[in-house]
Amino acid sequence: MTGVIDWFDVEKMWGLIARNDCCRRRVFFHVHHCRLDQLGRQRPQAYSIGSSVDFNIVTGRNGEPAAMDVCPYEPFAEPVDLSTHRELSTIVHWVTVHQIGIARRESGDWLAVSHRNVITSGIETLKVGSKIWHGIGFKDDFDPSRPLQEALDPKEVVRAMEIEICVPDSESTALPPAAPVSPLMTPRFRNTPVRQIGVRRKEVAGFTQ
Repeated sequence: MTGVIDWFDVEKMWGLIARNDCCRRRVFFHVHHCRLDQLGRQRPQAYSIGSSVDFNIVTGRNGEPAAMDVCPYEPFAEPVDLSTHRELSTIVHWVTVHQIGIARRESGDWLAVSHRNVITSGIETLKVGSKIWHGIGFKDDFDPSRPLQEALDPKEVVRAMEIEICVPDSESTALPPAAPVSPLMTPRFRNTPVRQIGVRRKEVAGFTQ
């Protein structure tokens, strides 16, 4: 079936498609009902209000019709070369013990991150908010062009590949602040016998004997 994306709520991640059939009714869809594009993204397709799409009708949670396998009526004209594709993403969840997490892409989609795919140093610096420069891969030879039979979360099948960690200069060169030094530990007093420290304290304070 064909239709046009008529409305989409960015925060709740669901929208409505105006059907092109005789009934002209609008049908509900969630962003996870959209087929992934060649880069493993769903959101760009869901945001494209006014775009023509293909979809299937299924029964939703409340028994009402819902759209599934939503995809552009006119797919990409040329295939994407994943071997050369690179993009910047931000870590939004990181488990230090296992060195795995989730990153948010510039498209708004999420993808899985694992230490196994890091090709640079600096993995110990990864935390929420860290930037990574990476390629795209699919788990278990997942084919993004295949029709969706059920809702799909991209981070379950899309992963960051050949990850380069963007370590800010401030983090790589910064040194911990020096601890305050007592005047009694300066070279002048370091070798002073303990019995004389009380006398020398007066000198430090500006007194004379």
